[in-house]
Amino acid sequence: MANFWSNSPGPMEALSQRDHLYSLYKDPNWMLQAGLGDIEFEQDMYDDFMYGKPALPRMGAPSYVYDALSSFPDDPYDKLAMEGLRQHSKEGIYRYLDRSPYDVGSLETYDPGREESYKGVYNIWNKPEERDKYPTFMDFNLPALISDWNKKTYRGKQGNLQNQISDNTRHEYKHAFLNKKEEPYHHPAIFGSGATYNLDPVSTAESFDRFLRPQETYEKGNINSPWNTVQYNPHKAGELAQETVQKFARPPKGAAGFNRGGIASLR
Repeated sequence: MANFWSNSPGPMEALSQRDHLYSLYKDPNWMLQAGLGDIEFEQDMYDDFMYGKPALPRMGAPSYVYDALSSFPDDPYDKLAMEGLRQHSKEGIYRYLDRSPYDVGSLETYDPGREESYKGVYNIWNKPEERDKYPTFMDFNLPALISDWNKKTYRGKQGNLQNQISDNTRHEYKHAFLNKKEEPYHHPAIFGSGATYNLDPVSTAESFDRFLRPQETYEKGNINSPWNTVQYNPHKAGELAQETVQKFARPPKGAAGFNRGGIASLR
């Protein structure tokens, strides 16, 4: 029986809702409407990456913060995020669709327990045969994002949820190019770039902390962490970010390589 006194459906009801949504994924008319929403979202991200004002200069950061980030690109806009957006916008109609919608509790069979551990994830397939078979997609854990905002931001009356979602999206787009697990600096490069360009002060500080101390933050307790055997050097993360921008970011035409305003402006 459904719990009519709760906004959250029970596991069986949620499972039914998930099956219904899966059927809509196969409906071309529904997918067209969802795709128009994707384009609007990408246009918002374009505006944030191109015109958004980074939080870091307004945060009164001490000199050691700028020293640690001195190897990162200092372009007037976030070129790495912009190129990641350009790349991801070509990944097809399933590029933002949730693979496990609705909380089905103990009935979960799709990688159970994993979704609670992240706020966003970028699934990319590096082998050609995998890329032909499976779509590359980005997934957000909005309950985790909102919970994090409630704990760290709303109480302190600083930052805003919209900018934190934007900053998490910025992070995930960069995985379009920085995703190889054999490169230990790919995540520090993204976190350091986020500390440089993020719009929200809370996510900026969090990104900087993870960039500066990976072995004590997101890699803590990981017995397979590369930092168990490699001496971490934050400037190597900045150098990787620079190399990636130089390799992939295309020279601007109009505004940062995009034709401003049209539906096909991200293509």
